Order: sequence, then C-alpha cells, then structure tokens
Amino acid sequence: MLDEISLAFFNSTPNPGFLVNEDGTISLINSAACSKLQLKEDDTIGILFHKLFPVVAAQNNEKFEAITGVLVEKDPCSDKLRILVSLPGLPSFRTQITKSDPQICRDGVKRSIVYMNDHGQVEKLKDSYENSLTLLNAALSAIPEGFAIYDEEDRLQVFNQGYMDVYPDSVDAMKIGTRFEDILKYGLEQGQYEEAGFTEESRAAWLKERLKNHFNPTAPLVQHLKDGRYIRVDERVLDDGHIVGIRSNITELMETKSLAESLGDALDNIAAPVAFIDIETQRILYGNTAFLNNLQYTPDEITQLTLMDINHNANPEKISEFIDKIIENRGVVQQSRSQHVRKDGTVYPCVVNSICENGDNPKRILVFVEDESIEREIREELDYRRVQQETFIENLPVFIIRSDLDTTIHFANELYCDFFGVSLADIIGVKFTEFIHTEEIIQNLKNCLASLTMESPVRTYEQEMLSSDGIFRTVLWTNRLVFKDGEPHEVVSVGRDITDSKLAKAQIEEQAHALTLRNQALEQFAGIVSHDLRSPLRHIRLFGEMLMEEHESGNSENFGDYISRIRSSILRMESLISSLLEFSQVAYKQVNRSRFVLSTAIDEVKENLAQNIEQSGAVIKLQNDFDLNLDYVLFVRLMQNLIDNAIKYQKDDQPAQIQISADQTEKNIVCITVADNGIGIASEQASRIFNVFQRLHVDEKKYKGTGIGLALAKRIAEGHNGTLSLDTDYKDGSKFVLKVPI
Repeated sequence: MLDEISLAFFNSTPNPGFLVNEDGTISLINSAACSKLQLKEDDTIGILFHKLFPVVAAQNNEKFEAITGVLVEKDPCSDKLRILVSLPGLPSFRTQITKSDPQICRDGVKRSIVYMNDHGQVEKLKDSYENSLTLLNAALSAIPEGFAIYDEEDRLQVFNQGYMDVYPDSVDAMKIGTRFEDILKYGLEQGQYEEAGFTEESRAAWLKERLKNHFNPTAPLVQHLKDGRYIRVDERVLDDGHIVGIRSNITELMETKSLAESLGDALDNIAAPVAFIDIETQRILYGNTAFLNNLQYTPDEITQLTLMDINHNANPEKISEFIDKIIENRGVVQQSRSQHVRKDGTVYPCVVNSICENGDNPKRILVFVEDESIEREIREELDYRRVQQETFIENLPVFIIRSDLDTTIHFANELYCDFFGVSLADIIGVKFTEFIHTEEIIQNLKNCLASLTMESPVRTYEQEMLSSDGIFRTVLWTNRLVFKDGEPHEVVSVGRDITDSKLAKAQIEEQAHALTLRNQALEQFAGIVSHDLRSPLRHIRLFGEMLMEEHESGNSENFGDYISRIRSSILRMESLISSLLEFSQVAYKQVNRSRFVLSTAIDEVKENLAQNIEQSGAVIKLQNDFDLNLDYVLFVRLMQNLIDNAIKYQKDDQPAQIQISADQTEKNIVCITVADNGIGIASEQASRIFNVFQRLHVDEKKYKGTGIGLALAKRIAEGHNGTLSLDTDYKDGSKFVLKVPI
C-alpha cells in the first residue's frame, strides 16, 4: 500500500483519484472521487477501471467522437486522454485522464495512480482571459494619448503608438524590458528635453528630479520638448509596484492621434510558439524562441525542416489538403490538432492555429501553436493575467465605459462611477446619455455615434460634464465602434479629463501675451531713453556751456535767463522720469479681477478729479450701468485718464460734456465708450496718440502733461486682453472705445 504521506496527498487532492492494479482493477479511490462522481468505495473496489463509465467520448487524432458502451481493448490511462464522462444522476463533464508509471507498493503489487483533471475550467479561464484582453486592447486602441506601463523593476511592459509619437527621438530605445531611466538617458543624448539644458550638470540634475517624480508622483508635470511641444505627464504607482503613465500633447489638444491596434510585442517576446511556413515547399522559414524551445532546435536547424519533419505520423496528403483550406479561407484562422516531435524524439500534443497572409499570391502561413501538455501552467498564467488586466483597467486615469449601440451601459470603470457618485450596479443597464446635462450635447453625441463606420470607427470630441459635486469638467472623449462578424457590436468610450490641461494652455497663452507686451515696452523704453529723456539733457548741457562762456568773459547779464532754462529742463526731465516710473508700475500690474458695477468706478473717478471738474465746469453723464468683472483699481485708473484727457482738451468757449455708455455688443465682450465735445483728434493721429510721451500740442502752459495718460490706458486694456481705440468717425469731439472680455 501507499506510505502515509502519499496516502494523505492522494486523499486530499481535489481531483478524483484511483489506485489501479496491473490488471486494471481498482484497489482504492479517494474522497474526491466519492464526492464528485458519487461513487461508493465498496461498489468500486475490484472492478476494471475501463468498465466504470457506461458512456464516454474519447479523443481521436483531431476531435472528440461520441461512442456508446465502454472502452474495449484500450487502456484509457495509457496516455493523457480527454473524455466526456456521463454518469447516472450527474451532468456530463469533460475531463483529462492521466496515469502515473506503475510503482511497487509495500504489499509487493504494482499499482498506478490515475487522476481525472477537470478540463472545462481551462476553457472557461481561456474565455475569461480573452474577454479581458479584448477589453484592454480596445481601451488602449481608443486612447489618443501616449500610454505606458512599467513593472515593479521599472522595466517597460506595455506601450502604445501614441507613446512613441510623443517621444519620436526615443523610439529606438523603447523596447519591452528596457528600464525607464535608460529611455530617459537616450532621449537626453538626442537633445529631446530642452528643459534639461545643455550641460552635463544641468542634465544630471534634471534626470535626478525626473526619476524622483516618476517613482513618487504627486501631481502631473509638463515637459518642454525640443520641437516646441508641451507634454503633460500623468503617472500613478499601483499597489503591486507597477507604474502606469499617460502622456498628453497639450500643445495640440484637438489633434487626433493614430493609435496602435496591438500591444506591439516583438514575436520573440510572445510566450506562445509562432512560426512562418513556406506554402510551396512546406519548409519552416522562421520560429520564435518559444517555438524553438518546444522543439529543441536552433534557428539554423529549424529552417532545414518541413512540416513532415515535426509532425508525428504525418500524412502528406492531409497536410496538403489542410494548407489548401487555409489558402482558400484567407484571413480566417484554421485550427487543427497534431502531435509534434521534438529533436530528442519525444512527442507532445498541441493545437495548431494557422492563417494565410493576404494578397493575390500568398507565400507564407503564420502558425500559432498551443502546447496542451502545459495546461496547468496556462491555467495559472491565464488567471494571473486576467486579474492583472482588470487591475490595469481599473487603475487607468481615464473614464472607460462599454455600451450597446443605443448607449446602454454594460461596463464602466471605477473612475467613471466615482465621477457621478454612483456604484457600478446602479448604472449597468442605464443609458449613459442620462448622465449628460443638456439636450444639445446629447444630440451631438448621437450624431457622433451615428457617423461611426467600419472605415472610420473612431471619433474624438470635447464634452462638458457635470460631476456629482456640482463642478463642470471638460472631458476629451474618444468613441470607438467595435465590430463582431462584420457587424456593429458595441461602443467603447474612453474619456480624459482635460480641464487642467486647458487651463494650463490658457495660462501659457496669457503668459505669452504678457511677454509680447513687455517686449514692446522694452522697445518703447529704449526709444524714450534715446530721444525724450536726452532732449532736456541737451538743453541743460547747451545752456550750461553758454553760462560758462558768459562767466569766463565776465558778462553776467544773461545768467538769470540761462539758469531759468536749465531749471525748466531739469523739471521737465523729472516729470518724464516720474511718468515713466508710473507707466512701468501700473501698465503691467498683475490683473486681479473682481465683480463691480460701472457706476461705482465712475463715482470714484469723479471724486479723484473733483477739483479739475469743478474748475472746468465739466459735466459727466453715465447713460447706463453695467456689471463688470475686471481689475477694479486698474479700470478706475483707465477711466480716470480718459475723462481727465477730455477735461484737459475741452474747447475754450464751452465746458466739457462727457458721455459714458456700456453695452454687450459681442458674446462675452463689453464695449464702453467715452465721448466728449472737445477739440478732437485728427484721424491720422489715431494710433500715434497711444505711444508713450506722444503729445499733439506742444503748448505746455495750456495743455499740461507728459503724454503718458492714453498710453497707460491702452496698456491696462491690453492687460485685460482687450483693446482701446479712437473712433475716427466721431466728429463732435473725441470718442474712445474700450472693448474687454467680461
């Protein structure tokens, strides 16, 4: 009999087991056989094993065939055998029978252990894995951004075409298994990262900081590449140490990228054996590493063999017929079962999946081989990968939903459910259009889905979405129409929250606008220093020299006049410098918007100019009020300069009449006009008057000032992304038009 350890294992295994004598009779069954097959030990001991099952289905070379009765003159345990078992009172089930080599037990009798392994579970696991893999492939192919996954050792495991498009200079380094740090270093050598600088010290510091953010990401970061693009990087470290990363091109957010349709692994990295067969000669042209390892041949040796050499008891006519069938059904996978012969002469059963290349004159057949002798390893690997794919999908930083053609949801990831504050159970069977807050967006979405075809199955668009916490977010959606058997089957939708990206783009544009204004100011300041500020200096130098000459000649008659002129020039220069300082402090002040009404600002202007208004007798009328969202302090300064200008240049015979009005003439644009009845401005001077220190009237006794008021007002308008201009069609005085976004 078995020793105690072997007996304990025999009784504890979950597979039905039998201890079979050399003559085929059963001497012992385990508890799994009693429970799963409903056998009684007393009724089973002593009967022949192959008499135990009244109806079985045995495997012959290519498929299962149902037979009636019992297996006669065939030991069902002679090799791994798949059968379909049917017992009274039990549903039929598919199993695989394996038998150990005979061993002499302690009582001197040779016995073998026979196990029945449930093969149906393997098929279920395969289906489950294929469904998970299909979902992942569909999700990856629908993502327009660059996507990559690095394992716990920080080696590249998965990436899509979008990832290569983002970093074209690093494509040669993007290989499965390459460390992230090595890919970064390769990109640095190509000069891809402009922000890293050009010295060894700056690049080393950049690399250190980039790796720190990679392993411990706290927030998205933006990279500046040498071609001028800005790339947003979102990374997340999973519980198992994997790092998932998304790269978004925020320079061209609306550009739809062409995504890869597969994970892109090289053939040698595919775990399944793969080979190319020449159709005419049936010679093996290529075999990947798994194919070579299974057959125990080198790459040079395998190319010397044909299908006849590797197939056990092969029939040349059947092989030729099968190849003809593959060619006839081009584009469709053809499956067959075979037994392959290794170099050492051993044979193993396998399933061969074959497909012919396209074209009018195909030359090759692509073959995928499934080794059926390692089903246990496959089962464990399939289960692990299924969990892994589901984990990856749940941790992708994007919304993912699968729906029927009428938008009825049958899958949504956790991020999508969290956004709307619902559970997955709450939304399964619900149309996702119910989560859209306007009919206009719903109609646009339906039009988008209706436009999807097999030739053009992908559409990308922006959509404003309202979250459960009442916040509007902008989401970039990509809808992919999935086909099955040539017919539309379902829609896979992947959404990316680009609210922060759009804000970043707007900030970049605003900073660029501010930089342009500052560059223009530098040019003007250079002209001011070279011309306007040098003019009083020339006067000081001239009259100083004249004063010195008079002193040397002993003539002091003109001393008072010269000193008066020098003093006047000094005062003029001080005024110019003060005005220039005021311009630099106010014109480019940071805009801090707040809400107020126009009348409040005008009242403050009147208070500031109260003395000038009273002395001139000016009348200021506000025709209508308006709600504004501008920088209150800067806006008051702008209006004060315009009104002060109107008072200063009034006609001699009548006080200034100033009319102020406001209206929304365009979407999100307010137009404010300030009109007066003064001396007016010639149309040809319409642009010149806004330059710093530009004055149309040289009589400073009558029209005092430095010519900075209108220039300052225009800069304040531009700081609000607005414009200030002179209405040249207005003939009753001067009319200034201010347009700013509200």
